[in-house]
Amino acid sequence: MRRNSTVAVVSGVCLTLAFAGCGGSDSKSTTATPKSMKNAGIGSQGRPVVGGSVTFTTNAETEARLAKDGIKFAPAKSSSVKGSSVIVPVSSGSIIVSNLIGSAHGRGSVVFAANGKKVAYTNIVVNTRLRRVSGVVNGKRSQLYHMSINNLKHANLNGGSYSGTGITTTLSKQAAARLNRGLDVTTFKKGLKMGTITMVVVTKKGAAPVAKPAKPAPTAKPGTTTSTTTAGK
Repeated sequence: MRRNSTVAVVSGVCLTLAFAGCGGSDSKSTTATPKSMKNAGIGSQGRPVVGGSVTFTTNAETEARLAKDGIKFAPAKSSSVKGSSVIVPVSSGSIIVSNLIGSAHGRGSVVFAANGKKVAYTNIVVNTRLRRVSGVVNGKRSQLYHMSINNLKHANLNGGSYSGTGITTTLSKQAAARLNRGLDVTTFKKGLKMGTITMVVVTKKGAAPVAKPAKPAPTAKPGTTTSTTTAGK
């Protein structure tokens, strides 16, 4: 007997930093539970991301620690630095709008500078499903931050936009080694609390969500037969 099955795989993309004009007094905000996020995946309804931004804000303690060693965030061509925040525009991705599980692909970079040297993470991707932020360094994608989304709060904004706050980041082991070596410092450590992520994603209007997988056809028990009758035949 033949069984028909369809598997839909939801890919994701993520994001941060709210941009001006995205808000409203009628926005509904909720907190997603880790359990609901872990269960989101195959069969969930993801929507294409066509815009938005991701903002990485360094906490005060880490900012002071970096400044003491002459380390700062440098502006890049497609991203900007405002105080302790780096803002990266989002150009694509896929997100489940009910809980912001997925990924957002940025067009900008996060650039660290010190001692006349720079280390740039380009083509930033924020992935809430995998709990990580990555970028391209020397032609290869490498993890920059680990993320915690236990306190993620998402809001439905006007015009197909969705925001997420309460995301925290820590430095990955790979990034700590790369930054220390590239900037000639010893400041960075694995697990260093970097700060928070704020994300705003704009979804494609009228885009159909990813379909849920079809249920497989029932399997006949041994010793029984099944038949299908089509009207008119």
